[in-house]
Amino acid sequence: LLWKTYLGGKDNADFLGLGSTPSPPLVVGQKVLYLANHGFIASVDTEDGTISWIKEYETLSPGGLKESIRDENRWHPNALIPTGSGEVIAAPQDSTRLLSIRISDGTTTWHCLREEHSSLIGRNETACFLSGSKVSAIGLAGDARGKSLWSFELGPGLEPQGRGLLVGDRILLSTGRSLLQIASSNGNLLSRDLWDFPEAGGNMLLAGNRLVVIH
Repeated sequence: LLWKTYLGGKDNADFLGLGSTPSPPLVVGQKVLYLANHGFIASVDTEDGTISWIKEYETLSPGGLKESIRDENRWHPNALIPTGSGEVIAAPQDSTRLLSIRISDGTTTWHCLREEHSSLIGRNETACFLSGSKVSAIGLAGDARGKSLWSFELGPGLEPQGRGLLVGDRILLSTGRSLLQIASSNGNLLSRDLWDFPEAGGNMLLAGNRLVVIH
């Protein structure tokens, strides 16, 4: 063990099963970014664990957490995604906000609501992509930063099962009955392929030219 740094905690963090799951740490240069999903994001030094900054964000109320459990709408622990321009995109499990945070000092450069989006799928040069009750693209560049570029409404029977996958110029989205392919440029539905058997959807992994679905 080279170093260990205590970042903080939360009273009754798992009360009635309402606790959050930390997102995987992200190493960017000499910093380790850690999204605890307990109301804060932290940055520590890779060499000795010294805290560079801790950023707090607005979280769900206790009532909101209970409602998410009651409706079986618990949000996913999303990984931090670097933008390549000195910022990182965060979609905390315990917040309804999408945040862009400056890696150097923890400043929030923009944020927007994402109440209908539980998962952060990925990004390209111009947008990041969210899924939930609908699929949306949020701008990352210029005047479009933090603004919705397009949304694709998921109708009855098309609720996502597992996390979506960004592959080139399309988004793969698994539902209980079918696999959807959505254009990342404009949100148009490119194809819908039915599974061989009901409720076959789940998390997806691209292995070479094969798509593996874990359900």
